[in-house]
Amino acid sequence: LYLVFHGLAAPLLLGMAMFGGPLLALCLFLFIFFAIGMQPVENSLIARLTPQAWRSRGYAAKFILGFGVGSLGTWLVEGITPQHGLQGSLWVAFGLQMLLVAAAFTIWRTLRNAS
Repeated sequence: LYLVFHGLAAPLLLGMAMFGGPLLALCLFLFIFFAIGMQPVENSLIARLTPQAWRSRGYAAKFILGFGVGSLGTWLVEGITPQHGLQGSLWVAFGLQMLLVAAAFTIWRTLRNAS
């Protein structure tokens, strides 16, 4: 489900980079839907994949990394937008999303083959 949500969110980022007006708004709305929907999926993965004794540390790492890496996004946008505009930032976000999808697919395939 995590892979599906991120996979469906990727073309929406691409749409935000390519479109304006109502199509941009639709892509943005749908992306936010998937972004919010990913949160319980992420939490359930942590609950399922961490030993009970380490579960609180797993959640702590998730939130520290999420907020830490997320805060770096503002610097990334600040560096890209003056030269390439908002569309440039969205293209970079799309590229990063595709890296995340590739990583999630690799982890899924590895875990599936290990079973």
